[in-house]
Amino acid sequence: MLETVRAFSRIMKEVGIKSDRGGNGNALVDDRFVGAGLGGSRRVDSDKPHDDSANDGDAPDLRGQRRREAKGLRRGAVEDRHDATDASYESAFDNGVLDVYAAKGDAPLPLIVYAHGGYYVGDDKADFGYYCQSLAARGYVVANINYQHAPEGRYPTQMLQVNEALRYLTAHAEEYRIDTTKIFIGGDSAGGHLSSQMGLYYTNPAFQARIGGTPAIAKEQLKGVILHCGYYNIDTLRATGFPMIADSVWMMTGVKHYEGTVKAVSMNTVAWITPDYPPVSSTAGTRTPSSRRRRR
Repeated sequence: MLETVRAFSRIMKEVGIKSDRGGNGNALVDDRFVGAGLGGSRRVDSDKPHDDSANDGDAPDLRGQRRREAKGLRRGAVEDRHDATDASYESAFDNGVLDVYAAKGDAPLPLIVYAHGGYYVGDDKADFGYYCQSLAARGYVVANINYQHAPEGRYPTQMLQVNEALRYLTAHAEEYRIDTTKIFIGGDSAGGHLSSQMGLYYTNPAFQARIGGTPAIAKEQLKGVILHCGYYNIDTLRATGFPMIADSVWMMTGVKHYEGTVKAVSMNTVAWITPDYPPVSSTAGTRTPSSRRRRR
């Protein structure tokens, strides 16, 4: 997470602009978050609340804990796929690589495509390998993907890359033992938002036409989306005051006051959901915008 904060600071410095610290409650470096251990000592657990009230000394080392758990699971249940580390998924954009983990065995398995968080401007799949290995050990093939960061990669670059990754994976389904009739897309934070958008891309033709490209899978193949701590309502996002969140959309759209722009309208997941939208598994930490609204 600290790397993401640094990425924001670098980008803002390069273009000579400042964050709306007072106007939208966002600051490029928020003392509450640095003090809470987001410099690398703590990661949101997928099935436990995220408590940002503790200081760095009190924060449990969940990242280390989850990596240790995944390492133990991987020894007995997950294949070592050295040939599928940093594999190119043949993207037209930068950073189009993925890692593949699979539960041991011979039978085809459901596929999970997982996208990391980082406000769309930072982080890397490497930080989520332990979590993806844990998922794989439970009977899946998991593709842990990278994508091009903003602002070099504006919306909808990352969506097109997920589609490219799915095209690559389904074309290599036999090699990776993928059951192409059972596909899930998931992610956390920015990756959660990205996954929610992919749910639209494969089920809402009007939305897909706005984004462009040719869907790599049919809506019947997409069995669900896994949304960890993402944002899904662009219209109310700035008002949450969540640190750096409005700046993230600024970097994606290229517009500081993005509300009502063509890209922001498309990024507003809740406005495009239809009855065909896939089943959802959603989690939120205690300090995410969605959970804040529930407590009010």
